[in-house]
Amino acid sequence: MFRYRLVLFVLLTMTALSACTSTSSAATQSTPSLTVTPLSSATAGGTPSPTATLSAGTALATADRYYQALEAHNYTAASAYLAPNATTVDGQKLTREMFIQLARSRDQEYGSITGFDSEADGSDPSMIILTISRTILQGYHSHLQFKQDSNSWKIVSIDVI
Repeated sequence: MFRYRLVLFVLLTMTALSACTSTSSAATQSTPSLTVTPLSSATAGGTPSPTATLSAGTALATADRYYQALEAHNYTAASAYLAPNATTVDGQKLTREMFIQLARSRDQEYGSITGFDSEADGSDPSMIILTISRTILQGYHSHLQFKQDSNSWKIVSIDVI
């Protein structure tokens, strides 16, 4: 079972890495694909700084609060940032219960979140890309698609926790 997961992880890593290392310009880029993107070498200072202003009413600020809740193992608080119609990258509806189970499972398998950096996609500020570090898994990407709902931002699509 472990070998199967390891092989699957390596294949997903290679696929995702090739998707995030595209050299096309931001002006011609379409919405980024929502895939897990482990980095080949996570280094201090190697993560780009955010390109959008971090104020309380932005998708970027909401993404930071969402990951702060996950970092604190407060899965219920983190799930409050999900839109009622939130889905996974493959279109599967993401219920609160499913989300909490996935978050706990991720922490058990790869360790607790030890840090993260976030940035808004230059061509779509509702797409937030995070670089996450865990005690066992270092430097992978998560892509969160947000939608503004009344006066708040909600996650409508997530690829990985």
